[in-house]
Amino acid sequence: MHLPRKHGKRHAYLSHQQVELLAQCAKDKGTLVRFLCYTGLRWGEAVALRMREVDLIKRRVSVVENAVRMGGRIIVGTPKSHHARRVPVPAFLAYELAVLSRGRAGGDLVFGDGKQYLRQPTVNCGWWVQAIARAQELDPTFPRPTIHDLRHTAASLAVSAGANVKAVQRMLGHASAAMTLGREADPWRGSSSATPCLRAG
Repeated sequence: MHLPRKHGKRHAYLSHQQVELLAQCAKDKGTLVRFLCYTGLRWGEAVALRMREVDLIKRRVSVVENAVRMGGRIIVGTPKSHHARRVPVPAFLAYELAVLSRGRAGGDLVFGDGKQYLRQPTVNCGWWVQAIARAQELDPTFPRPTIHDLRHTAASLAVSAGANVKAVQRMLGHASAAMTLGREADPWRGSSSATPCLRAG
């Protein structure tokens, strides 16, 4: 007897317009939403980012730490790949990070109050659910993404801007291009750009 095949939850990919709507609805977390959508950092990597790791001149952030909640505690270690990486930041986002940096020292966290790690919002409560609810009031077709879907959104927006597999791999911190294609294949489907494997070099 053959059991039906299980299919994973389909990712929600936001458009530029949907990213901006969600960011506005997130209010004081708007810059964080934009940052996740345009850099592809994992939640733990973003909330562990410190001011000294932000280069506003070259518009790059250095991803060197990852803050993960385990058993009610925040455990800080290396990124999931165990390798540091540098990720480009769009000009408009660099400006927003410059605003956040005012009055902060190099060791302060970029997001939140600068001292305490932000807690990842759950699917049932917190500012994240409220932001989605506001967005859906303004646009009934707005999807219900998870925080991690913002990472997939970053990959999708990068592909739509012409990025190849290697560029997206570096941005996301994947160990290989094959891993990027395995996890982020959807953005390339139906893309007018060349086949990903042909552009990976």
